[in-house]
Amino acid sequence: MYEEAVPLPSHLTTNCYTTEQQWLLQSPMLMQPSSMLDGLTWLQSLNIQPPLFEHPTTEEPPRRLGIYYEQLVNNILKKSRQLIDIHKNIQVFEDNRTIGEFDFLCVDQKGETHHLECAIKFYLCDGAGDQLHHYVGPNRRDRLDRKWGQLTGRQIMLGLHPAAVHTCQSLGVPTPDHCHILIQGYLFYPFADFCNGLPKAPLNPAINPQHQKGWWIRHSERERLLEGDTLRLQARLKPDWLKHWVSPEEPQDWNPVKIERPIMISRVRKHKDGFWREVDRGFVVPDQWGAPSNGR
Repeated sequence: MYEEAVPLPSHLTTNCYTTEQQWLLQSPMLMQPSSMLDGLTWLQSLNIQPPLFEHPTTEEPPRRLGIYYEQLVNNILKKSRQLIDIHKNIQVFEDNRTIGEFDFLCVDQKGETHHLECAIKFYLCDGAGDQLHHYVGPNRRDRLDRKWGQLTGRQIMLGLHPAAVHTCQSLGVPTPDHCHILIQGYLFYPFADFCNGLPKAPLNPAINPQHQKGWWIRHSERERLLEGDTLRLQARLKPDWLKHWVSPEEPQDWNPVKIERPIMISRVRKHKDGFWREVDRGFVVPDQWGAPSNGR
C-alpha cells in the first residue's frame, strides 16, 4: 500500500547511494509548496557526486531524528558540484535574543544564495483528515498546521529580516536569492481507513496527494495487523525511521502485553530471495491515546 516514490533524475540512479539517502532523494514531499519553494526538486537538480556514506559522520547517528535528517541533507549538499559554500544552522540574533535560524545557506557557482529549510515529520491523523490540525505527532505535542505555518511563514521569510541581512553580511554570504522548503515523512491514518483506500475526507490542498502513508491502531486491536502466517511485526527505533526495513533474519515476535507510548512498527514479509522486507508501516498506540481536543 505504498505510494510509488518519485523517480530520480538519471544522474542520481546509482548504486553508490545508501538506502537512507536514496530514501531522502526519492521520497515525495509531505506537503505541496509552490514550485519555486520545492526543496526536493532543487535538491534533485544538483549535480551530486557519489559516493555518499551510510552515516554522515563516523560517530553513532543522533537519536533525534530531525538532527540526523539535517546531517543527511548536509552530506548530500556537500557532494554537489554546483555549490561552492554551505553554511548550516546559522542563528540570527537581535538585541541578544535569537529571532530565528537558517537551516542551510548555500552559495552556488553563479554566486546566488539558496536558503533551505528542512523537516522530517511523522503525523497521525486524528480526525477526518481534511484539516491540517487533524494531524498530530505520536506524542501529541506537535501538529502539522503549526509546523507548516512556521515553515511557510517565519522560517522561510527569515532572510528578509534586517538582523538576518546583517548575519549574512558577517558570513560574507549574499542575502538569499532563492528559498526552498524540504519537508518529508509520513502521514498515518486509522488502520481501517488505510486498508479501505484512505482517507475518507478530501485531502487538505496543502498536502501532497503522493505523500507516504501508513496506519495507526490501538494496542488492544493489534492482532488485526497479522494476516495469516505470512506477516511479522518489526519495531522501529529512532533514528531508523527512514528507510524501508530489509533483513535476512526473521523478526522477533513483537507482542508486548502493554505499551506506554506509541511504537512505530513495520509489517514485514519474507520474499523469494530469502529477505524479510517491509510491506507497510504504522504506529501501535496505547489504548488511552487520543485527544480530549485537537487544540484548535
